[in-house]
Amino acid sequence: MKRFVDIHHHILYGLDDGPGTYEEMAAMLRLAATEGIGVIVATPHVTPGVAPVDYALMASRLSEARAYCVKSGLELQIVPGAEVLFTPALENLVSQGNVPTLAGSRCVLLEFAFDVECAEIESAVRVLLNGGYLPILAHIERYHCFRGRISRLKRLKSRHAVLFQMNCGALTGKNGFFSKCHARRLLLEDLIDFAATDAHNTSTRSCDMRTFFRAVEASSGAETAQALTGKNAEEYLLK
Repeated sequence: MKRFVDIHHHILYGLDDGPGTYEEMAAMLRLAATEGIGVIVATPHVTPGVAPVDYALMASRLSEARAYCVKSGLELQIVPGAEVLFTPALENLVSQGNVPTLAGSRCVLLEFAFDVECAEIESAVRVLLNGGYLPILAHIERYHCFRGRISRLKRLKSRHAVLFQMNCGALTGKNGFFSKCHARRLLLEDLIDFAATDAHNTSTRSCDMRTFFRAVEASSGAETAQALTGKNAEEYLLK
């Protein structure tokens, strides 16, 4: 089995609600390596028009993470990215060509408030596509407008070139029984393009990609498990 690619990971310290210190970041890096992750896309939160983004600090933290991996002998590649929250100001970033992407690709990891309406999601998808970006909707299993309404997700995919990311914890039971059932349905319907940890720490929101891989391998086969945990990411982000 090849090492995993985690496209949604809050690994950089002191930037958001991820690790607060260098030591906490180092512990997360060690855990990720133990979990079999080979590539982490660092995705600090970005909120257009609401909070300023210190790109220089993000780059500095990324360099620290990479240096720690080299010093500690961890077989981990850390690449830049962001988790962008949809706000009305996103359209301005798109028009300027300044939307932060994943690993230098044209893919944008886009998140919404959990109670977002489907029409607003579709509008945001159009904005990114019209700007030449490829939207990846973060933790698609969380949005209330899609719960019990799989047809809405299918319709969104049929209308637009949009990709869906699921958090590993949704399937492994971290988010409760009903969330696990919803996650299973999404996987059975072949709606998910990427699995990611959305890790923030080493305890309550930690890596669980190996457990996810084994669960999908048992239910849907190794090919599907490999696609969700690495192969698709390599195709879209790491060419």
